Amino acid sequence: MTDLYFAQIREDSMVERTLADRYRPETIAVVGSGGCTAFSLLRDDVQTIYAIDVNPAQAALIELKKTAIGALSREEYLAFAGETEGLDRQETYRRLSPLLPEYARSFWDRHPHLLTLGVNQCGATERFYRFIAQNIRRNLYGDEIWQELLSCRTLAEQAAFRERYLTSDAWRTAVRLLLSKTTHLQFFPAFMFAQASEQDFGAFFEAMFARELESRLIGGNYFFTQLMFGTYLLDRPEGAPHYLSEDGFASARRNLHKLRVLPLSLQQALPQMQGIDAFFLSNVFDWSDESQRAVICAAVLGAKSREAVLLYRNMLSAPPLPEAFRERLAVDEACSREMTGLDRSMMYRQITVGVLR
Repeated sequence: MTDLYFAQIREDSMVERTLADRYRPETIAVVGSGGCTAFSLLRDDVQTIYAIDVNPAQAALIELKKTAIGALSREEYLAFAGETEGLDRQETYRRLSPLLPEYARSFWDRHPHLLTLGVNQCGATERFYRFIAQNIRRNLYGDEIWQELLSCRTLAEQAAFRERYLTSDAWRTAVRLLLSKTTHLQFFPAFMFAQASEQDFGAFFEAMFARELESRLIGGNYFFTQLMFGTYLLDRPEGAPHYLSEDGFASARRNLHKLRVLPLSLQQALPQMQGIDAFFLSNVFDWSDESQRAVICAAVLGAKSREAVLLYRNMLSAPPLPEAFRERLAVDEACSREMTGLDRSMMYRQITVGVLR
């Protein structure tokens, strides 16, 4: 893999941060992706965070963000990321380039056009989201309708909005087409969905959206505004990944030296480690076949500290993990339900949390 698929993570780092508060891990292994979770976990009581990604393009993205956080003010970083305007991003990259590791500098020197809209806007997912939003806002419901949803003050008002706009044949047809597996395959490689047990992608994501509308007010949900408008809610508490807030950015910058970016697979990286207190593994098992899951699970057991917390998500499938691994994992069902409910991303059917012994 050499393409950028995720400039940002569509996972709610509030989940991982809550678990970090609860379990106090000192050494953490996370799936790298867009880096949002890793940066949001950089705090004073953490010693080391390993951001691991088999895709060197994703690792190069994290390296660029890491360098930018260290060299730019928060305001400059937000502009470089594409969250605000007022910065020459190509000139900023030329300033940052000498500070990058060779492999990351080589990637960005070959793909400078990816920075045109900002480092947070350069992935396949971001192009996919722009495609979805433009189609919905131009051809189905305009911005005034979505502002009405964002202005809802009660769950009852949201329920009324859903009944009024989100039960029509036009809406359901649009969602089924725009979020179908066929449409996904125009933006993502087929291997990403090879293990998916869910075939009606549109129906699945519509159900996730409905679950969110039934659970809490959408007006403060930055995952929704990212999808529909390409923007965070920077003026609201928890209106962006934590590392983009004033306190989160300061914490990430202060602890930046603790982040190690590894352009390796989990199977390659974890055998080199020991004493990992927390594994935050995204939905890596959704992507993996049975033999890959077995190797990853064995590597996790070999790298863990005496007791380590494990988190993984399931989106379009929920494959079983090896029996020997399940015997070592004490799943906390109550915590798993709590974290599933806490996540605002509208992407995952379930989150599993447990302790490895």
